[in-house]
Amino acid sequence: MAIHDSTSPPVSVAERTARDLSLIARVMERAAGFPAVSPGGWIAMGLIGAGLGPLANRLDRPESWLAGWLSIAALAVAVGLGATLRTARAQGFQVWSRPGGFWFQLATPLAVGLVLTLLWSVRGRWELLPGTWLVFYGLGLAAGGSWCRRSVRGAGLAFLALGLCAFGWPAAGPALLVLGFGAVHLVTGWTMRRP
Repeated sequence: MAIHDSTSPPVSVAERTARDLSLIARVMERAAGFPAVSPGGWIAMGLIGAGLGPLANRLDRPESWLAGWLSIAALAVAVGLGATLRTARAQGFQVWSRPGGFWFQLATPLAVGLVLTLLWSVRGRWELLPGTWLVFYGLGLAAGGSWCRRSVRGAGLAFLALGLCAFGWPAAGPALLVLGFGAVHLVTGWTMRRP
């Protein structure tokens, strides 16, 4: 038997239904994951990696090579994030609405990769950078991909495989960077465009 509090006004069936529907909508939005992944953004990032990566790989000094690839990464992140924000706005989706989730799982491995980049650079272990970047970016995509499209997880696994190859065959590391940040982004973006 329900006990009615006489001090609060009774809630109508319509109000209760509206509240319940609002709760259901919020739960479904969380369950749907992170829909604001932009295929155009992935394709643009792939074009940046495929177009500018070979230019960076031609630089002779390791410091110049590092600066070239970090510039490419900054440009690709700006383009990819901008495309994601535009897609989110068009879908009425709040990109930063969930603590944790996609962004936390993507950012955590990237932060570790950044620390290792600083460590390898200071120690002059340039041959370890391609594998480090590919593996930790792949980990971020594989983990963050659990919140969004399946193709993002697939891209994460492809980056992980390329990174392990780069550790096993360091001389191929720069070419594998172009393959990953160029071709994998392009293929994933085109895959996302399919209905």
